[in-house]
Amino acid sequence: MQTRRVIINPTETAYPGGRGSDQLVVYTRDYGKPTTGTNPYGTEFVVAGGIVTEFGSNNSRIPEDGFVVSGHGEAQNWLQENLWYGSRVYLENDEIKVLTDETTERDGARILAEKMAEEGILSSSSAAPTTRSEIEDLYLKSLPSRTVEVRGIWHEQTEKTPNEIRKTVKRLQDSGFNLLLLEVYYHGYTIYPSKFATQMPQYEGWDPLAVWQEECNKAGIEIHPWVHCFFAGFGEKGSVADLHPEWLGKRRDGKLQSNVERGFYWLEPALDEVHDFLISLFKELLHTYGFSALHLDYIRYGETACFNEAFSFSDSAVKVFKEKTGLDALELTKDSQEWALWLKFREDNITRFVRRARKEFPGVLLSTAIFPELEHARASKGQNWALWLEEGLLDYLAPMIYSTDTEYVVKMTEFAKDLNPQIPVYTGLGPFMGFSPLELARQIYAVSKAAPGTVLFALHSVKDRHMEALKKGIFKAKAVLPWQK
Repeated sequence: MQTRRVIINPTETAYPGGRGSDQLVVYTRDYGKPTTGTNPYGTEFVVAGGIVTEFGSNNSRIPEDGFVVSGHGEAQNWLQENLWYGSRVYLENDEIKVLTDETTERDGARILAEKMAEEGILSSSSAAPTTRSEIEDLYLKSLPSRTVEVRGIWHEQTEKTPNEIRKTVKRLQDSGFNLLLLEVYYHGYTIYPSKFATQMPQYEGWDPLAVWQEECNKAGIEIHPWVHCFFAGFGEKGSVADLHPEWLGKRRDGKLQSNVERGFYWLEPALDEVHDFLISLFKELLHTYGFSALHLDYIRYGETACFNEAFSFSDSAVKVFKEKTGLDALELTKDSQEWALWLKFREDNITRFVRRARKEFPGVLLSTAIFPELEHARASKGQNWALWLEEGLLDYLAPMIYSTDTEYVVKMTEFAKDLNPQIPVYTGLGPFMGFSPLELARQIYAVSKAAPGTVLFALHSVKDRHMEALKKGIFKAKAVLPWQK
């Protein structure tokens, strides 16, 4: 029996549904609302008749004969580790008690079998296995596996030798992946020798990218080099932030490092010199290695959640803005009528770079990782990716829809897809959020009905048990990339 203290029926706070960071909350019918009202950044288990009947969503409907257990962060992890379909959950005062035994496993297997029948994965007349491992194994094996789709994964290199790279590529190949978004320029350094940036000290003396390219070519895995744009790293010696402090963005309060995104330095998107540097760096990358794709990340400003810490009010940005509008950006507030002009100025600086990248790399598959909540992306980060789609600047979009709430993930995928149906969306999923192998496979399957592929963030959080589940189930058939047909 697992026990845990909870907050019952919280009042509204700054957090939707009153569920704060790392909190475990229970919503009963006394909450006074039909649903919990929570955002997609946690997970919820619906308890009806004393047992878990649903989980993996947010803003859940509160059952007449039960309650909803809702967690964020550390509490979310605890829920995912201890509850499953059929688990018996008791609410006593300010504590929940969770029982899992053979009986609850049978109940859970029956519930999941019923869901499989509803989804058309398992015939309703089929005999259902009686244990969790048996029903999950059957579910995985019963999933359809497409032969044309993107099976992508983001990866920041940790491999120290060519042999370690070979082992990683073999692991990806064996698990059915066909696209590797490999981080090759980040934190202000390259992993390969470059004329324009410093190679990461740990890779001096050899060229990891050349090894990745050779091994992935042999394995039939396509590499799309993943590059940071305006995030300049943490200021270590030899990084772009260290070598070119005159290019750095500045917070409104005059400080250089972000506090919201702790310790981050940002390049100034208003500066043509910054654009020139990035384009030259990426040209060298594409020319040297012959890549036909480029994946842009951090194609934005630093997070602007806090007004005084907002980016970027560098001297150069303030000067350019004044030349364009006659206004002093430092005199504006969010209540100023002209604040919209400042937000558009930021958007224009980012979009100007995307337009230039499209022009400079006409035959290259150009893609970006973006924040899926469009209004937040625009106001907080200057990232108007809807305009990029409208102008046809991209070849595909990888929205980072990191949530255990599969309904939300599918909804945001469809939103992005509908903005320009001619540009494919390959949804970024977040296994780092604590997915079990089954739930990761289920989310990929659900998204497959709305998008022609997914990209997982990131390899370090995809464990062997996840790989085995994908290979056994939704990735069991070999798939080619859509543009390779």
